Amino acid sequence: MIRNSIPTKYGEVTFKGMEDLLNSFKNEIKKDAVFLDIGSGYGKIVTYMAEIGDMESIGLELLKEKHDIAKKILWSSKRDKIKLMHGDIRDNIDLLKTADVVFSNCILFDLTTVEFIMENRKPESIFIQNKGRTFFGYWRDWETIEVHTSWKKNGATSKFYKINTNTNR
Repeated sequence: MIRNSIPTKYGEVTFKGMEDLLNSFKNEIKKDAVFLDIGSGYGKIVTYMAEIGDMESIGLELLKEKHDIAKKILWSSKRDKIKLMHGDIRDNIDLLKTADVVFSNCILFDLTTVEFIMENRKPESIFIQNKGRTFFGYWRDWETIEVHTSWKKNGATSKFYKINTNTNR
């Protein structure tokens, strides 16, 4: 469980990976969609989704030090679309209720954290989660998307699950 332990592993979605993510859902969302990154680190994906995806983008980071650095280094022409927050998703359930796309690249979430996100998010939202944790019990059908990440060498991709409960994919 994240609440009682501090994650020490860190890897990130590359710039090409951010493009992979956006392309995986951009045709399925409305114009005024809200993107939520749980475990947003230094806010790179949050900034990308605001700038390139042109959507309201929220980052929630558990580690105070990372959050503070993210706020200091944030530079964007679309700052009004970006909100960086410090906290635990269990204490910010309202974010799950408003997000159209929920993203998490935290392989250290235990199954109860993933279940909490799945059970409390907006029913029609898209959820994209690193394949590090599974949630097979929720749906029989999900889409696997390939995302470029820093921990894969030579341009290889990592697998992420994408579930859209509105279309059952």
